[in-house]
Amino acid sequence: MKFSLIAAATLATLAVASPVEIDRRQDSGYFPPISEMLYCLNPFNTAACFAANGHAEVASAAAAANFPSSSLHNGQGDAFRHCYWNARMAIYLGTARAKEIGDNHENSGNNPANEKAMDLANNATGRTIGANAAGSTKEAKYNNAQAECLRRARNGQLVTLK
Repeated sequence: MKFSLIAAATLATLAVASPVEIDRRQDSGYFPPISEMLYCLNPFNTAACFAANGHAEVASAAAAANFPSSSLHNGQGDAFRHCYWNARMAIYLGTARAKEIGDNHENSGNNPANEKAMDLANNATGRTIGANAAGSTKEAKYNNAQAECLRRARNGQLVTLK
């Protein structure tokens, strides 16, 4: 019974775990691929997946608040979201775990090759920013990482397709 509750909760979380903008996620009917679900159902990964989901939601909300909706897919807002999502994960989970989760997400979907390359590049930039974020608390580091990802997105220093 305990495993069933954990599995059900994980599957419910995974339905929104993608770092895809909130409106698109709801409209697209996104559901994670089996490989991503299996990764997160592993008891050694479940807590990290829940954390990654929370960070994805924060990054999605920040992207929607700071960029026009037209940029939330393949534009500056999308690039920022991936950067900030991975920066937050690097701060909270460490860069190795953040890379594992981010790469697993990108490799398990039906992403077109150019979108996958864009996402992987911005994920890597975000992890570097997160690893180097200044601050004495996690919140301070998150704020500094957000500011740096915003700066880079607005200055054209993140990878975009439009």
